[in-house]
Amino acid sequence: IEKNSITSGYNGILLNGQNVIHSPGININGNLLSGQYNYGIYLDDADAPLIQNNIITNTNQTLYYGIYLLDCNNDLKILKNKVTNFQTNGGIVINSCIGTISKKGLIANNFVEVNGTSAAYGIYTYLSDYQNIFYNSVRINSTSTTGGIAFYNFSGSSIDVRNNILSNFGGGYAYYTNSITAVTVSDYNDLFT
Repeated sequence: IEKNSITSGYNGILLNGQNVIHSPGININGNLLSGQYNYGIYLDDADAPLIQNNIITNTNQTLYYGIYLLDCNNDLKILKNKVTNFQTNGGIVINSCIGTISKKGLIANNFVEVNGTSAAYGIYTYLSDYQNIFYNSVRINSTSTTGGIAFYNFSGSSIDVRNNILSNFGGGYAYYTNSITAVTVSDYNDLFT
């Protein structure tokens, strides 16, 4: 799915693969998405998808996610995307995505901005394994001091977080994990709150 302009609708791009045999070969590249109600890009049950060079903008919907991957396995790649969410919820969410030691996921060189007055997660890894979070710039402007988090990790394992700019201008967290063992490497990140 390349070089489209998608305006409005409930979701911009939504692909559901098969639970047993994950769908391979998904490439979402160079799209402009704006005005969706729920998700800019949503993938479920994909094998090593590539999502790159997309510009995703939400100006008025609450409970919105820019890029949301559920149960996408192996060496997924989310690269060079710009996600601007003027309301609440998430920029990039990786939910139950499992890589391997030789096929790690890569979330790199993305720009994410999330605003609003409640939950605002820039990059959120949830119950995911073997994910590399490198060279991203995240800005949170949510006024929630408990729900605004630039990088948020919940459980999982082998999460590697390096060379990111993680900023929270709303007084919340720049970096939060609920597990001291899930993030195995964390270095050279610039944190601001």
